[in-house]
Amino acid sequence: MDQYSNTDILIAAYSVIGDLTPLAGDCGALCGESCCKPSGGMLLFPYEEELLEGCGYDIRDFVLPGYGTCRILDCGGKCDRDFRPLACRMFPLGPKVINGVAHARLDSRGRPYCPLCHKSLLSLDHEFAQSVKECFELLAEDADQMRFLRALSARIDEFSKPVV
Repeated sequence: MDQYSNTDILIAAYSVIGDLTPLAGDCGALCGESCCKPSGGMLLFPYEEELLEGCGYDIRDFVLPGYGTCRILDCGGKCDRDFRPLACRMFPLGPKVINGVAHARLDSRGRPYCPLCHKSLLSLDHEFAQSVKECFELLAEDADQMRFLRALSARIDEFSKPVV
């Protein structure tokens, strides 16, 4: 039996990251806050929509290969930072699942608009990177979340493949 309820594990994940950000300063100053501009949305983790109900965001279905139908959120570039989805809190990091263990890595899907995605994981604030890693480890304890992490990891792998 899982230690957390469906939404409690997400609240715990939010707490692990807290107010940490990728850089000690405002990383949005590097790119003109391009990650917050309308871009199609951010994937919600399983059950996360329950935590964001009533926030006024556009939430719709999205098919994630290897997982199935999940939800994607588009804030239209304006959000209350207290109600950001987990994917926003972790950006520019994403999961890499290796032999059943969830690690943190730069999310190559952000390369078109995030200068940090062209750097090294070591260029990010160490405490932030460590908290995202811990967040993935926490989520991996839950079967539904781990299935999502595996599918998301595979999606990032696909995006990272060179175009031939």
